[in-house]
Amino acid sequence: MLAQIAGMWIVGIFAPVIYLVLAIVANVPISRKRKQGIQSLNLSFTVWLTFTVTMTMLRFVEYIQVINNGVLPGSYYIGEALSTWYIVPMLSVMAQLQFVLYIMRKYKFYSVPAILTFFLSLGLFQYDSTIAYNVVMIPLCYTASFLFLWKGVKNRDGLTFSLGMFSLFDYGIPYFIYSPVKYMGNMGGAMVYAPFLICALISVAFLNLGTWGWLDKHVFYDKERERRIKNAWVSRLIEIEKKKPEARKAAGRCIVVECPICHRQARKQFPQEVVLERARNEKGIVKMLLNQEKEVCEHQFVAYVDRSFSIRGYEPIDMMV
Repeated sequence: MLAQIAGMWIVGIFAPVIYLVLAIVANVPISRKRKQGIQSLNLSFTVWLTFTVTMTMLRFVEYIQVINNGVLPGSYYIGEALSTWYIVPMLSVMAQLQFVLYIMRKYKFYSVPAILTFFLSLGLFQYDSTIAYNVVMIPLCYTASFLFLWKGVKNRDGLTFSLGMFSLFDYGIPYFIYSPVKYMGNMGGAMVYAPFLICALISVAFLNLGTWGWLDKHVFYDKERERRIKNAWVSRLIEIEKKKPEARKAAGRCIVVECPICHRQARKQFPQEVVLERARNEKGIVKMLLNQEKEVCEHQFVAYVDRSFSIRGYEPIDMMV
């Protein structure tokens, strides 16, 4: 028995430290992308991960202080059944549900986690019963995990899939282990809580596989999709190369023009190929009506431009009918 308790304390000491280190490491690539402005999701992910890690560390405190027969000296009661043993997991699951709603852009349901948290806490505060808590929390836990996993597989996104595995191992599997133990009188003693710590480490390990891109490269890598993307880029480059002569033809020369009436000056761009084409006459000069949009002054006038884009003269317009 002493060996079991000693082993539990060893796991309890090292597991939180390892978990915290892995959680910080998982956030490194997300922080880098956020600084580069690559994804708008990164700040929300960092806030969510920080909150979830805090909740998990608080659960670790509860696990470490567990003794035989399920006595929890570290659990603080606020009401009949409302204690840290129930509040902390509830907040963790609600945070996961809130984040999956954010990813799926279900704006109409953003208030659901807060409403459920309020009524569940109120029920635990007034009644010495956890039936409503279990009825609500178990489906929500597995629903959040399923939505993450489904979204990740559907979009072949390693990060979203890793969030599903994180949610599943962070609370789903531990609750699956804890339920029969609880109703069978805690037959496993204190050591039954060791798998909870191990599941938490597995969850944050999966999170690292997602944030660092390992799942994208080795699990969800799609050669056919990459081939289509490359072909699309090649086609796009070919199209751009074909349009370059037209772009050069549409390019213009910018020269300074002056109103012959008020002598106000402004820079104006002339289409190069059009001027050269229209100036193919005996004098090599093209006559242009300028300032129709009143960008120089209030007068309209004619400019005589030669093939070298030099202004040969101006002619004011007396009247337009």
